[in-house]
Amino acid sequence: MHDTTKAEDWPAVEAPSGGDWSKLEDVLRESGAVFWEVDANGIFTYASSSFTELLGYEPHELVGVRNVDSFYPADMAPELAAELRNDWLSQHRPFHHAEVPLVAKDGRVVWVTSRGVPFFDAAGKLQGFRGTDIDITQRKEVEAKAREADRFLLLQISAAPVAIAYTTIGSDQFRMNRAFVDLFGYAPGEIPTIEEWFRVAYPDPAYRAEVARVSSEMIERAKAGDVPAAPREFKIRCKDGTVRDIEIASAVVGDCFFGTFTDRTARNRAQLMLAEKQKQLAHAGRVAAVGQMAASLAHELNQPLGAIQRNAEAAQEILRGDSPDLAELRAIIDDILGDDMRAGNVLDRVRNFLRKDHELSMETVEIPPFLQDTASLVRREAAARGATLEVSTDLAMPAACADRILLQQALLNLLLNAIAVVPEGRGRIAVHARKDDDGTLVISVSDNGGGLADEAAERLFEPFYTTKSDGMGLGLPIARTIAEQHGGRLVVVNTPGCGLEVSLCLPFARVGDAMP
Repeated sequence: MHDTTKAEDWPAVEAPSGGDWSKLEDVLRESGAVFWEVDANGIFTYASSSFTELLGYEPHELVGVRNVDSFYPADMAPELAAELRNDWLSQHRPFHHAEVPLVAKDGRVVWVTSRGVPFFDAAGKLQGFRGTDIDITQRKEVEAKAREADRFLLLQISAAPVAIAYTTIGSDQFRMNRAFVDLFGYAPGEIPTIEEWFRVAYPDPAYRAEVARVSSEMIERAKAGDVPAAPREFKIRCKDGTVRDIEIASAVVGDCFFGTFTDRTARNRAQLMLAEKQKQLAHAGRVAAVGQMAASLAHELNQPLGAIQRNAEAAQEILRGDSPDLAELRAIIDDILGDDMRAGNVLDRVRNFLRKDHELSMETVEIPPFLQDTASLVRREAAARGATLEVSTDLAMPAACADRILLQQALLNLLLNAIAVVPEGRGRIAVHARKDDDGTLVISVSDNGGGLADEAAERLFEPFYTTKSDGMGLGLPIARTIAEQHGGRLVVVNTPGCGLEVSLCLPFARVGDAMP
């Protein structure tokens, strides 16, 4: 660029005195700049000593010898050469050229920012120019490296196997790589702007507005740079009309905003299929558990049914008499109704437990009665093996939020496993519930079944692996899945020669809290 001020608008510039030259030399050496003076023909009449560092010439090699344009490289851009000669020789005006190439004594090209002003005699005749050149070669090299880095980055983006779209911050232009085109099917010319991309990718206006809001938050987080913006998943319509589940991550590099698009459709479909298989597996586990509890369930039903039969027989005897005691009959009928409800509750409990379409349903669960109810289902199995079954809880145990049926299934699996491994006639099984300091509900089942060998312990959660001859190998895997569905975990402590302690560790959530 150059200054377009007319020559007559500039005052005459006097040459520095001898002392001023010395001071100027000191300043120039410190700043890395050079100062020069040329006559009206461009021949050097003065050159600062800093020319030696800039171009390799001593001042005496320049003064009276070299013309300014002898430093211009032969391949200088013609328009720049014409502009320089016009400023210097024709217009006689002050100039400022941001980037000028000069050839050093050793043949190197040095880039400078050049400024100059004309000076005139008393009659207004041009006497020459005085000016400074400041070395910007290093800056130019840095800029060149930056451009090369940008070019390399764009090449990498173009060849990247993951879909990438990017734009310059403040611009609406939308650019994409080859993988992006392959994933969504849109050619670059079809979606030149971000606005157009949002229109075709999110056709539903309400969903588009929500995505735009979330995207703005992601951009601001990416700009901040201190906390990476978490990837978000959106449903994006492709050119062929299909809708894909796409995970988008964002980042800011320089003045560019980048988004990576990862197709999660197959993964999500697989997760849904896995969830369905887990549901089927859990149902199979419940069916197996009910089979193992058949004797206890029969006992629970026999008690109220037997009582109903005895009360009915007693009522018949009373009715055979001449003067039936109505009060006694009313009491008998009340007993029959109560026993009928007990039997119905048992059947409802089994029916709910066996429901195939069971979904996670959170409710308040009082832990002490829950443990007693669950333990009552397997007490006959424990007694048949000659094992003692003890249930205890910490004092003031708070209620938990859980799916009662699934939690009962998990605990039953642990109890049935323990009953199967304890020694006959001297087995001991303990169920204990406590609340840890971190707010975790821990329900532990421990036994004296001797524990597991190292190989068996390593395969403990492997589906269908079992050390029992009649086992399915599903109890612990299902229990762990149920714990994870509740946002918890299953912890096993194996003590070879002594026994196992298996703990359900669940958060003390409240009803209505979102589960993972």
